[in-house]
Parts: sequence; structure tokens; C-alpha cells
Amino acid sequence: MAIHYRPVHVWDGVVRLTHWINAGAIILLLPLGAVLFGREWLGISKVHTDTLMDVHASIGFLFAASLLIRLAYLAHGEGASSWRDVVPHTQAQLRLATATIRYYLGGCRGECPLYFAHNPLAGLAYTGFFLFASVQVISGAAMYLLGGDVVPAVQAHAGHEHLPANSWPPAWLAEIHEWSALLIALFILAHLTALALHDLVEKRGLASSMISGNKFFSEAEMTALDIPTIPTTEKETTKQ
Repeated sequence: MAIHYRPVHVWDGVVRLTHWINAGAIILLLPLGAVLFGREWLGISKVHTDTLMDVHASIGFLFAASLLIRLAYLAHGEGASSWRDVVPHTQAQLRLATATIRYYLGGCRGECPLYFAHNPLAGLAYTGFFLFASVQVISGAAMYLLGGDVVPAVQAHAGHEHLPANSWPPAWLAEIHEWSALLIALFILAHLTALALHDLVEKRGLASSMISGNKFFSEAEMTALDIPTIPTTEKETTKQ
């Protein structure tokens, strides 16, 4: 029997805009950072390194601005945009996160746990992302803006053993920046894997929801989630 799925608006414009700015910035920052980290092995000259560092920093400041807007929106937003929906802190959210883990461990058989906006398990991963991204922004800005003329900030991406004692940036700050970048890369890998899995299994338009703002739910699911089943003229989908 065909089940009719209705589009339900979940993600507002600020969430979608900052999501794509963050995603685009990270797509550029990670490979640029990798090139800067291996600049000596790649044989990149200092002039080109300085240029790459300026580009990397410029994109980083755009990322910082978008991240700051999203964090402010987390603090003051409502519904799906609020930290209450992202950070799992209620018993219901923790139960749903546990059920999602069991669903994954069971080979994604049966019905996936039902949720409206952020799956609490994904919300936990997003919480980690916001933390690591904040560390990345702070450490990167500190290295770039506070670097001296003798030991420029770009040396943070060279071999740490070549940095003179008492130079800026210190090796530990550069290592924090690099480890945070690695953790963000792992988050992106997990995020894309889970996104593809849920989109294929649930068929709710999860991937496209960050463009349209809509996810698809059946009327029974809308009732379970206490979503008003108001007649809509928007496109409906069916699933056998």
C-alpha cells in the first residue's frame, strides 16, 4: 500500500545559509591546510606559502563569522535551530540516541527511530563539531594575527622541530590546530556516511532538506511527532 509523505518545513533560512557557508569553507580550508602543512615536502616557496596562508586565513575568517552566527542562533533560536534540539540533554533524546545506535548495530534493519529535526546521536556529533570548529577558529586566528616578523605565523605549518624556542606560534598551538582539523575531517566523513544511509533508507529528502528546508513525513508520523496535519498544496511523495 502506498504511503503518502508530505513536505514539512524543518530548517529555516539562517540554519541553511550558515550550513552551506560552513561546508564550503571547510571544503576549501582542509586541503589548503594540508598543502601548507606539507609545504616543505611539496617544495612550495615562501612567497607562494605566504599567499596560500593569506587565502587560508581569509576563508577561515569567513568560516569564523558564519560559525559565530550559527552559535548565536543556537543560543537564541527556537525549535530546530536551538541548542535544545542539537545537544541531547533530555531523557527522550538520550533514549532516541540509544535506539539509533542499536539501529546501526543491527544493520539498519526495521524502522529507523523517528525524529523531527536533529537525530540526538547526530546532534551529539554536531556538538563536537561546534566545539572543534571553535577551537580551530581561535587557534588559527591566534597563529595568523599574533605572528611576529621574525617567526611568521606560517611556520606553524612547517615542521615543529624547526621552530626556535620561545617563538610564535608555539608548537602546542599548531598541534591543537592540526588535530582539530583532523577531527573535523572525521566528522565530515561520518556525517556524509550517515546522510547517505538515512536518505537511502528513510527517503525523507534529508540531503535536499538543507536546500528546500523541507523533510517528508507520513500523516501517521506527523501525528506521532505532534506536527499539525494542515492540508498543503506542496508536492507530496509516495512510498510503497
